[in-house]
Amino acid sequence: MLQGHAHGVTAVAFSPEGDKLASGSIDETVRLWHVPSGHALCVLEGHAGSVTSMAFSPDGMLLASGAHDRTVRLWHVPSGDAVRLLEVDSAAVTSVAFSSDGVRLASGESDAEILLWHAITGVLIDRLQGHSGLVTSVALSPDGALLASSSYDTSVRLWDMATCKVACVLRGHSGLVMSVAFWSDGATLVSSSTDGTLRLWDVRTGACLAVLLKLPEGWVAFRPDGRYKLGGNIAGGFWHAANLCRFEPGELDALIPGLRIPDDEPLLPVRPALGRD
Repeated sequence: MLQGHAHGVTAVAFSPEGDKLASGSIDETVRLWHVPSGHALCVLEGHAGSVTSMAFSPDGMLLASGAHDRTVRLWHVPSGDAVRLLEVDSAAVTSVAFSSDGVRLASGESDAEILLWHAITGVLIDRLQGHSGLVTSVALSPDGALLASSSYDTSVRLWDMATCKVACVLRGHSGLVMSVAFWSDGATLVSSSTDGTLRLWDVRTGACLAVLLKLPEGWVAFRPDGRYKLGGNIAGGFWHAANLCRFEPGELDALIPGLRIPDDEPLLPVRPALGRD
């Protein structure tokens, strides 16, 4: 167990190599941990509000953190030094994500905007406008061509990074959309919502490929190899991304192909859900 924060932990992120963990807290600090040993590496201080989100750069050298103090802060991971301060207009930064080349940084904002930054110079590149509610999550595709965003407005949006324009609006969730993540090949996007479902989307066509039922609201993510998608809260279900079978957390470790929870529900067939602005 990693202990050290004075208040609740609100965000975590693993380094690309998986040997470091960053945790952000209501106590306004970010802590870096050495995963194999569980030892604390350093405490990153500077935020003046609860930390909401964090992301490591692809090379693991930088950590971006967003908070309720209207800033994104960039930290040099090996030394723990503050590198850059990015100030925003909204009340809070809600999500951050690096591009696969580490050059661009996206930040979701509480005022429904997404800001694109040059991660090296700190220059604001563009403002992506289209959501009508707080942006809960941002994710960049592995090839850097698309940015996905989710929002309190119940929609998921795909943005063309070449033009910084909306490429597609994915509709179908009936509740707040809390998180989005790309599959490792970039062809599939998954979103989670307070309506209790996960949705898989074809990013090329905007079609909804599947709806996974009876999962609690929360986060979504893929393993680096793309085989497993994680959904819900820490005690929630796991889904095998290839055949869409659901696992309990303990059963995932056994990697038993095709294993289902006894009360698991079948997938709900859906028609393509595509909306365009």
